[in-house]
Amino acid sequence: MNVAIPLVNCTKLSEAEWAEVRATVPLEGNIKGVIDALLRQDAAFVPEDLITQDEYSHELLFPYRQSLHLSYHIT
Repeated sequence: MNVAIPLVNCTKLSEAEWAEVRATVPLEGNIKGVIDALLRQDAAFVPEDLITQDEYSHELLFPYRQSLHLSYHIT
């Protein structure tokens, strides 16, 4: 079952910057869909790191621009 992945503005971007992120970021219903969609983009996003939180939870990081990263929480 695919559901929309929630998108959270943790960096307090302005409304205009946040709208750009929302337009760029795929909200596929699973992590494979997200990775596939990011890799298909003109300026393909390549995963930078996978951070283990515990035995079940991970954060998948994609560089976005400048010092910003997209972080996908995976359980």
